[in-house]
Amino acid sequence: MSAPAPLATGDPAASAPPPPSSRRVSWTVVALGTVLRAPVVAVAPVLGPIGDDLGVPVASAALLVSLPVLCFGLSAVGASRLIRRVGVATALAVSMALVAVGLVVRVGGGWTTAVVGTVLLGAAITVANVAVPLVTLTRGERGGRRMTTAYVVVMNTCTLGATVVTGPLAALVGWRFAVTVPSLVAAVALGVLLSLPSVRRGLPRAEAVPSVPRRPSGVRRRATARPGRPGRSRAGLVAGLLTLSFAGQTFGYYGTTAWLPTQLADELGTDLVGSGLSAAVFQAGGVVGPLLAALLLGRARSEWAFAVVGVLWIAFPLGMVSAPQAWWVWSVLAGVAQGATFTAVLVVVVRVSPHAGVTRRVSALVQGGGYAAGAAGPVAIGLVHAATGGWSWPMGVVVASVVTLAVAGVAASRLAGQAVGDAVPDGSDGSAAPGRPVGTTPSRERTMSWRR
Repeated sequence: MSAPAPLATGDPAASAPPPPSSRRVSWTVVALGTVLRAPVVAVAPVLGPIGDDLGVPVASAALLVSLPVLCFGLSAVGASRLIRRVGVATALAVSMALVAVGLVVRVGGGWTTAVVGTVLLGAAITVANVAVPLVTLTRGERGGRRMTTAYVVVMNTCTLGATVVTGPLAALVGWRFAVTVPSLVAAVALGVLLSLPSVRRGLPRAEAVPSVPRRPSGVRRRATARPGRPGRSRAGLVAGLLTLSFAGQTFGYYGTTAWLPTQLADELGTDLVGSGLSAAVFQAGGVVGPLLAALLLGRARSEWAFAVVGVLWIAFPLGMVSAPQAWWVWSVLAGVAQGATFTAVLVVVVRVSPHAGVTRRVSALVQGGGYAAGAAGPVAIGLVHAATGGWSWPMGVVVASVVTLAVAGVAASRLAGQAVGDAVPDGSDGSAAPGRPVGTTPSRERTMSWRR
């Protein structure tokens, strides 16, 4: 069998064989998963001690979980522009440096300092969130899917570790040390790794949005949305639906992550350490979820992936209301679903993007809108719980978010294969990337190149 042909991009350098540092770059990007969620969720098992130490209610302490997610949304456009200006390598190095600073500031003083450090941490992580899909785009359909799967597995494994370890570690050495040191070590190590020339050379440089290519005579292009009105295009609709689906995912995930330890303590009488370990079951499922998504995306239509994860996800809130004693079953199913959903969204973002400029913009749109809505999850669920005094209504809120995730995800996947030649958000005119035949989707082209 002949080796797969490289992805045609119109750039002569892109047609060359991968550099020797390609594998090192792949592992570096995968390793980014160690610091892109664990520092955020590490505070969830110790919200009680944090509130007591800083003199704020537990509901207010939950802002330390929701504020970074809000930053993921509000900072996405700025992160996209930074990446375009300085390139992926420099942007990721700056991101890791700011993650380290944010971790230290978050635990360096009182409540105000904790909020400032949390906001800085969230903005720093956003840069890496937007940059990772740009790297996966360069690896083709199959290679990009594998890299995304590995990246999300590592991210969810470290999230699991933070959930399991933070409670017991905080009981021994205090919450400030427990929520800071593990992620700080990883951020510093990644910053050093990203400064290596061999890694920097393998990452995409600052890229310019491709100009409109001349169409060959006799070739007609499908009608596209008028410039400045991308919302009417099918590709714009796909991006909007992916944003809505991702909003449902992040709302349910961060709401559950923030309050599951408290819910288990209320309903099962577990202590701080026990509730943290119990909630870790939810995060453990997230390690398996990306593998399920990769299997579904590789062997079936992508809408099936969203349909399956929707069924798995919704079992959690319904099960916690009807049979809370079987919490571990519902937590595992929801954990698998949330890991699979995150992977599926990232893969479809890359599939619908004809070139790196579009990937950067669509990634910023989907993550910006999705995370901005998802940031309301911990606060909304906490307010509903405080108002009702129980957990049935908060679980109803999770049901609504999961239904949104599944319906919008299925619709986006069905339209994604039809988004050929359409315009995309942020001012793109829908033209094909240089070197790509007009009317060819990136997914189709990558599939054809691998089959050759």
